[in-house]
Amino acid sequence: MRKRLLLGIFTLVASMSSASFAQVGINTETPKATLDVVGDDNVPYGIIPPRISGDDLTSKDDQYGADQNGAIIYATTKPTAPSTKTQQVASVGYYYYEAESNVWLPLTPPKNIESKIYCVVTTTNTQTITGTVAAPRPIVWSNVAGLNAQSIQLVNNGTEIVFPAQMTFKVTGMIGISDGSAAATYAVTQFEAVGGGSLAVSTWGYSESSTENFHDGGVTNPITVFSTGNAPLRLSLMASRPGNNNRDTKITGAPSRSSLGTYLLIEQIY
Repeated sequence: MRKRLLLGIFTLVASMSSASFAQVGINTETPKATLDVVGDDNVPYGIIPPRISGDDLTSKDDQYGADQNGAIIYATTKPTAPSTKTQQVASVGYYYYEAESNVWLPLTPPKNIESKIYCVVTTTNTQTITGTVAAPRPIVWSNVAGLNAQSIQLVNNGTEIVFPAQMTFKVTGMIGISDGSAAATYAVTQFEAVGGGSLAVSTWGYSESSTENFHDGGVTNPITVFSTGNAPLRLSLMASRPGNNNRDTKITGAPSRSSLGTYLLIEQIY
C-alpha cells in the first residue's frame, strides 16, 4: 500500500513538473479535468486540505494575498485574537481565502448559533444629545458583548461600529431618555452607513420622555438590515433632539434593573 501511495505521489509531482501535461490524474491515466482524483477501494475516499488552528492561520496573515486567492484550509479551532483576515473563522470547518475582500470565508454559511454573531453594544454614561434633525450627531458606544463579540469593533472614539465583510446583519436600537432631561422632550434616531456600504432597510427611531405631549408612539426602535459585501461596513446611530434649545435631552447609559438603558442588539442573519 505504501508503495502504491508513493508511486501516486511521484507520478503527481512528475506530471506537474512537466510542461507537456495539461492535466493531472491520481489513480487514473486518463484525467478528465485539470486534476482528476479516482478513489482507491482499499483506502478511505476523500481529499484532506491543510489542517491548521485559527491562531496559526492568523500568524500567516502576511503570506496570503492575490496569488493565494481561492486557497482552502480546514480550521481546527477558531483564533483567540482574530485579525481582519481571520475574523470570520468563528468555528471549526472549511474556509477559503478571498483576496478581493482580504478575508477567510466559510465554504458554507454557519448554521448553529454558536458560529454566528449575536451581540449587545452598550453605552457607559448618560449622553446629552446636541444634534438637531438638520444636523444629527452620533451616539457614542463603549462596549460589545455576546457571541463572537470579537468580530465587532468600535472605532472613531466609539461613534462607529465595524461589521465584518461578506455577512448580513439586523441591528435593533433601544434608546432610553434619562431623568436629567427636560420635563417634555424626545430623541429621534436613524442608522447611517459610514465610509462605504449601504443599508438595505433603515427605519427611524423615536423615544420620548413620559410627559411628552407629542403622540408618536412612546418608543419606536430604530432598525436596519444590511449586507457588508466585499469590505467591512461601519455603522453609526445618529441622534437628534427637538429644535428649540431649551429642551435638554439626555439618553441613558447601559441597561440596569432601574433603567431601560441605551443599547443595540446585533443579529447575524447569515
